[in-house]
Amino acid sequence: MPRTQLTRLQRLIVLAHVALALVYGAMNPPWEAHDETGHFAYVNHLVATRSLPDAASADKVLFDQSHQPPLYYLVTSALTFWADRGDDVQPEFNHFALDGTNRRGFRIMLRQPEEAFPWHGAILALHAARVVSALLTGLTVCLIALSANLIFGAGSTAALLSTAIAAFNPQVIFMGAMVNNDAMAAAMGAWVAHDTLRIAQDASRPALPATSSRSYATQPTERHPHDATFDIHALRLGFALGLAFLAKNSALALIGFAALALTFIARRSAWPARDLLRRGALVLGACALIALPYLGYNLVRYGRLLTDRNPNNPILVAPTSVIGEGVWVSIRDAWLPQLFANTFRTFWGKFGWGNVGLPEWAYLAFAVLTLVGAVGCAIGYRRAERATRMAIVVLLMLGLSMMALPLYRALFYQDPALMPGRYLMPALAAYACLLGFGWSALLRQWTFAARALPYALAGGLAAFALIVPFAFIQPRYRPGLIAPRGAGALLTFGDLVQLVDATAQTALLPDREGMRHYARVKLTWRALRSTERHHAFGVSVLGRDNEVLGSIAAFPNLGNYPSTNWRAGDTFVDAYDILLEKPCPRLPALGKLHVTVFPFEPLTASRPISIAEVLPATDGEGRPVAPIVGRFKVGAAPPMPVFWQPPLARFDGIWLREVKLPARARPGETVIVNLTYEVVQPTPKRGTAFVHALDANGRLVGQDDHAPMNGEYPTDLWDAGECVRETFRLTLPRDAQGALRIATGFYTADGARFKTGTPDDVAFIGEVRVEK
Repeated sequence: MPRTQLTRLQRLIVLAHVALALVYGAMNPPWEAHDETGHFAYVNHLVATRSLPDAASADKVLFDQSHQPPLYYLVTSALTFWADRGDDVQPEFNHFALDGTNRRGFRIMLRQPEEAFPWHGAILALHAARVVSALLTGLTVCLIALSANLIFGAGSTAALLSTAIAAFNPQVIFMGAMVNNDAMAAAMGAWVAHDTLRIAQDASRPALPATSSRSYATQPTERHPHDATFDIHALRLGFALGLAFLAKNSALALIGFAALALTFIARRSAWPARDLLRRGALVLGACALIALPYLGYNLVRYGRLLTDRNPNNPILVAPTSVIGEGVWVSIRDAWLPQLFANTFRTFWGKFGWGNVGLPEWAYLAFAVLTLVGAVGCAIGYRRAERATRMAIVVLLMLGLSMMALPLYRALFYQDPALMPGRYLMPALAAYACLLGFGWSALLRQWTFAARALPYALAGGLAAFALIVPFAFIQPRYRPGLIAPRGAGALLTFGDLVQLVDATAQTALLPDREGMRHYARVKLTWRALRSTERHHAFGVSVLGRDNEVLGSIAAFPNLGNYPSTNWRAGDTFVDAYDILLEKPCPRLPALGKLHVTVFPFEPLTASRPISIAEVLPATDGEGRPVAPIVGRFKVGAAPPMPVFWQPPLARFDGIWLREVKLPARARPGETVIVNLTYEVVQPTPKRGTAFVHALDANGRLVGQDDHAPMNGEYPTDLWDAGECVRETFRLTLPRDAQGALRIATGFYTADGARFKTGTPDDVAFIGEVRVEK
């Protein structure tokens, strides 16, 4: 039997992991982690009321988590109740940051003066709760080390590497540095893995002949040396599963894993059916003993066994609807690779709210680490002993089982972001041990490297984990303050702030839709005074005739240095990537910047943004001016249909993007109508475009029907992403009066109209009032 106690080096690794988690937690700003506002509010509710929050209440906190099982919050509140929360500091939500691009805010919650060290009040309580998470992920690493020792032997290369990979994964460390129930779920998952592996290891040992004097007819000829301990391990496994379920709903996948693993172990070890049934009943009974009180509580209070932040969650209401269409859409749209790429990145290191990543070379290094480990695991499995091979299969089952629910959810909602790596952390033991085993199997091939390289690899992982908060996390949240400049101001906004400098250029940048056209804008600001009121900046990119090509609104320094932190003379630089998203822009063009400053309170609930006032802008001599600065070229970008913006009208695959017509006209006058079309999908139809004017009775009083560009460029030649502009002239009769409705569309030579989805396949685009 291999020795399973932690070695001295493994103890040091566990301690180093906890220390790193404490460093990450101290350096990362409050609230800057997925749903930390809701997790901490749950803890505070338990401390204040000694009762679970109401998951059905309409009064929700910011990013509410009251639907979560209670184990993590009960433990954390019990260990942090002593911290005074009397100042009731609340997070201030940076609404602008959550636009799906991560380009409008480094911080999802605005910087607050209370977060500075030394901590006190609610911020101290939050950091104390982070310490609990660090201890939980430390427990996770400890259990993984024990599991690796059980499988590979204490002191083995595989056990050392398994422990180091789990302990020095930056994402695991970050998970232990934040207030979140993933830390508890990971610890309970590691416990489930350990007890399952103990059963597999005991079952892999050979059975002994029976020594009883009873006849063969009354007793089998063989018995297992650990029959009694199997039942004990089954009970422990059941308790671990129950606690995992109380940590997070996704731990339901662990119950499925346990059933699958026990069946596999029973078959490989030739257990009698009654033994498998008895041990399965012990596992389920112990799990039920832990889980049923919570399920009963949900049933009584909410009328259902499981709660969700969305009470009508279709996953709970119609769970089979993903089968067929959901899978087909993911294959058709080819986003499955993106899903797994996002899972890989967020498993190794995506911090904050997923908006702080590692450099590409780091992800490439982790990809090499994973690929080499996987190859080594396949090679080592063929040469491993029976017990080790059984353990490897069990670990594979665990790793795949934890992917099932997140993958299902991502397919259901057609969103690759819904399978983040932190959802897989209850199976961290599987991934770490498989990689550790794979690397050790390869290193054994090179005797000269077998001793030194494992320590070098573990040391390299530790060193990288140490530099992450200093090199990649903390700089993202550091205010962009620079030395004060004596230069004059381009614009002064009230008596609050000055715009000192402005530069811009265009670039193609990647986002969820692919490579798109952006303006990279850099503005330098100088504060004139402090203020207790929040203000935000609005920046628009203007093109020909001051048409708005794209705009952005953001808090100062993208949330890193909001106006409530300002002191007179503070100078800071803001950089914005502004998506040039106007459909069919007239490019190339001279680009300019329109800049505004307006009071705007952080949103603590979901409600529309409204701008009621802006600060007046003056030039260097104090004269009121239009706040337009800068001069740069906006070149034409590669054609790309703007699918995410609804058109004014649709004509098969041709979308109407812009309408220009006068509001008033005189009888007998010729009305000029300018239309801009964008081709989303090419059409084989050759169409004639028309614009008609109809009076109040629906009578046609003016029309212009012609082939686009007078027949020189028919619609069947238009390509996807292309924009076409057409001018129509409507001569009104001399007796025309009142409001005329303007309608447009296309028809083919046989009179069939292009489909619009409206009655008569006609799109109404506005009114012209005829007045004498």
